[in-house]
Amino acid sequence: EVSFDNKADFNRFVRNIPILSAIIAYKPRSVYELAKLTKLDVSNLNKTIQFFEEIGVIKVKTSEIDGRVVKRPHVEYDEVTFRLAA
Repeated sequence: EVSFDNKADFNRFVRNIPILSAIIAYKPRSVYELAKLTKLDVSNLNKTIQFFEEIGVIKVKTSEIDGRVVKRPHVEYDEVTFRLAA
């Protein structure tokens, strides 16, 4: 469960849901691969992934591919449900 204390973080989360969908659908082996698949800038994507990791929406795992250490974003669920409280 993730909750937000302010509207700005909630809006940022909602704006970037397509990135979560892409991680689930493509299961990228690295942030760079995700950037290529989504046609997003790696630097901006890294900031979004860091935000998602800070709020607990994704986990970033470090692995080695072809002798290089890479970060692999991972979503541990298949569904996002919203519950709005007044």
